[in-house]
This record gives sequence, structure tokens and C-alpha cells, in this order.
Amino acid sequence: MTLLFKERQRFTQWWIWLVLITTACLTGYVFMEQIILGNPVGSKPLPDAWVIFFSFMYVLILFFFWLLELRTEIDSEEVRARLYPFIEHKFFWDEVKNAEVIQYKFVGYGLRFSIRYGTVLNIAGNKGLAIELHSGARFLIGTQDPDSLKALVDAKKKNSA
Repeated sequence: MTLLFKERQRFTQWWIWLVLITTACLTGYVFMEQIILGNPVGSKPLPDAWVIFFSFMYVLILFFFWLLELRTEIDSEEVRARLYPFIEHKFFWDEVKNAEVIQYKFVGYGLRFSIRYGTVLNIAGNKGLAIELHSGARFLIGTQDPDSLKALVDAKKKNSA
């Protein structure tokens, strides 16, 4: 199948990375000071094992945010959306009752469940592809390219009418 639409989104919001990097610097400082230099940090320092554990966990959190990506691919047969590396949804066009590009209110980032929109996959912004299946299931896939996606959905509706 020839891809008609392909998009990859990552967390690029400056404020998310500011929080992550600031916290990484503080975690690194405590690790360096207490574990490497042997100087306990604070009036009631954490045991070294906890400092090592929290430092390791924070490295995993940074890696998680660096790795996380919303991948959307649409061809003439199906719509695929994957919040890499965790979850993937695929819908064949003949399963889709309605699809439209909408502007929505903030629903959060990552994988979310919404009463109004159903399963939400979102990395940034407030525009996305709202899909309702014949089964009644609903999905919202965030996009940073709503114009191209709208043109594709409109063409698909026109061809199926």
C-alpha cells in the first residue's frame, strides 16, 4: 500500500524539557555530591542506596521521554496510530463510521481515555483526527498537520460516497 499520510510527533514543548533537565541537574548534583564525593546532601540525607535508585529511575524517565513518539500512518486500506513503543491501534477504512479533523480542548499528553473522544493519542496541540467506528468505539489521534489530514479525510469521504 502507498502511504497517503505519515507523521511522527515527539515531545518538543520547551517547558517539559525545562522541567526534565532541571530535575536531571538536581538529581545529578545529589548523586555526584553524595555517591561520588561522599558528602551527604541535606540535614537528613537519603541512604546511598535510595540516591542510586532515584538516580537510576530518573535516567529511565529521561530515556522514556526521549524515546516516546506518536506515529500516524494512513493508506487506502487502513489508519495506523502508534504511541511508540507502547500501544498501536489499526482501523480498516471499512470499519470507520465517521472520521473528521477537529479542534479539541486540552485532553492531556500520551495515552488518555476521554468520555467525549474515547481513546486519545496525543503529543502536542489541540487538533486531531476523530474516528468513530461502526462498533461505537471512538479514537482521537493528535496531529501537527491538520490541513493535509483534512484534505485526505475529505477525499476519502468523497470517494466512498
